[in-house]
Amino acid sequence: MEKISCKGKAAGGGIIIETHADGGQVKTDHLRGVRCGLSWPAAASPGYYCLVGQYSKSNPIGKYPLLLLREGQDQLVNSLFRKMFDDLGVFCGEEIYSDLSENFRSYMIAFGLYRRNERESQHLTLKFAPFYQSFVHGVSLIKEWKNEGALIIPKDTIVHNQLREMQVDDLKSNPEESFCAINGLRFVIGAFETSLISPPERRQVSPPVSPGAWT
Repeated sequence: MEKISCKGKAAGGGIIIETHADGGQVKTDHLRGVRCGLSWPAAASPGYYCLVGQYSKSNPIGKYPLLLLREGQDQLVNSLFRKMFDDLGVFCGEEIYSDLSENFRSYMIAFGLYRRNERESQHLTLKFAPFYQSFVHGVSLIKEWKNEGALIIPKDTIVHNQLREMQVDDLKSNPEESFCAINGLRFVIGAFETSLISPPERRQVSPPVSPGAWT
């Protein structure tokens, strides 16, 4: 997988990233911003999160393409939160989209406690994911963005492998647990489907936050 690093916020707004290819080439791109999708842990699957950035330039059909930047998983909620908060700090992300229905109230309480006790200085917001009620709808959105050349998912990722392995029959029995990575990705894709990140605003340049700075 190509290594993607964040160089901080741009003087004109947005986020600067660098992609380091295996051959040594380095490519610089600008993102409008970064959002996160979060799938809670379950009996049959770990918790999973993914960070997705939105390019500042649109493609030929007018969509602002999305790029999977980071992903992670863990069965233990505090370990999951630590990894997710670290990556969001590095990539200047603040919005996390998930299923916030009553079934997951205990996890939402755990999230609030972790944020308050461990990462109070990080300004993160947990939001209802659009279309969270329908896994099938979320998968269709992922396919639409990919077919329109507006979603880039590196091949050596958990979610890429799950998308490749999933069959139609798998959608009939609790796919949210069987395909936790797709579940997390659909949450954040739904957010981009319903609302673009606001256009970059001019602001003071600031570097990304090192994970060690939060401890």
